[in-house]
Amino acid sequence: MKKIRLMIVCIGLLGLMGCNGPATGNSEGQIETIPSYVESTQESITSEENTTIEESSVESSTEITEALESTEVLRSTEEQESTKEESAPDKENEEQSIVTVQNAYSVEKKNDAGNVVLTVRYDMAKTDEEKYPKLAETLNQINRKIQEGSEWAMEEYFREAQERYDQDEVEYEFTYSISVPFANEKITCLILNYYGYNGGAHGFVDSFTYALDSQTGEEISYRDLISDEDGLFAYLLEELERQNVAYGGDFYDNYQETARKMFYQIDAFTQNWWITSNKIIFYYDFYELAPYYVGDQTVEVSVLEHPEFFRSAYWN
Repeated sequence: MKKIRLMIVCIGLLGLMGCNGPATGNSEGQIETIPSYVESTQESITSEENTTIEESSVESSTEITEALESTEVLRSTEEQESTKEESAPDKENEEQSIVTVQNAYSVEKKNDAGNVVLTVRYDMAKTDEEKYPKLAETLNQINRKIQEGSEWAMEEYFREAQERYDQDEVEYEFTYSISVPFANEKITCLILNYYGYNGGAHGFVDSFTYALDSQTGEEISYRDLISDEDGLFAYLLEELERQNVAYGGDFYDNYQETARKMFYQIDAFTQNWWITSNKIIFYYDFYELAPYYVGDQTVEVSVLEHPEFFRSAYWN
C-alpha cells in the first residue's frame, strides 16, 4: 500500500504522502525538502535529561469524535468550525463505529535551560482484533509508520529546534491525529491530519484519508462505489465552481484541471474522500485548489439524492 510506505515522510516532516496531491506551503522559515523515506525503525525513545515523556493510554470508546474535530491543533478556530460544518459525520455513524482512536503519545523535549523547544504528538487507531483481524493488521501498519516517523522527527529536529529557540524563541511542533468519520462491518474510513510548525507565519497543515474494506483490510477506491464517474465529476466541478464564486473567484486559475487529475488519478495525483451512512465526501486540502487564506474545500454528494452515480454495495 503506497500510502503506508510513504506515510513516514509526512510525519518526518512537512510532506507526507505527496501522491495525495501535495500541499506546498511557502511561509518563510518552513522546511520544504524532506527525505523520501526513513529506513531506520526505532523501537523506543531513550529517556534523557533534556527529555520529558508523557505517555497516556486512553480507554476505548464507541463514540468517535466528529470528523476533523479531534484535530484542534491543526486548525485555527475559524478553520475548525468551517471543517466541522462541512464534513462532520452523522451521530449514527459514531454509534456503529468499529474503530476507536487512542491519544497514544505525547513528548516534549527541552533545552538545557528547561524550555520546551519541540513537541511531538500522535494518535493510534484500534479495532477488535478477533472480529476484524485483517483490518486490525492494516491499522497496526499505519500506527507503526506514524510512530516511526514521530520518533525520527524527535531525533532529526531536536538540535535545529534548540537553535531556533535560542534565536527566535520558536517552539517546534509536530502532531499527527486521527479521526474516524465512518467505520462499520463493511468499510472503515480514516482521516489522518498532520500539523507541523517550525517558524513562519503559520504552521503546515495536511490531511490524508484511507478507505479500507473492514473484512479484508485492503484499501478500496471511491471508484468501487461509483457507477458513473464522468457524471459525478461533472457534479463535483459544478459544486466547486459555486464555492469559487462564493470566495470571489479566488481559487487558482487551473483548479478545475487539478481537480480532474485528482479525481481520475492522473500524474500521481490522488483524491481524499470518505463516506458516511448516506453520502460521500470529497476533500481538497489547503493549497490544492486555492491559496491558504481561502481554506480547504469539501463537496458532499448524497447517495439518496443522486443514486445514479453510485453502486449500492456499501450502503445496503
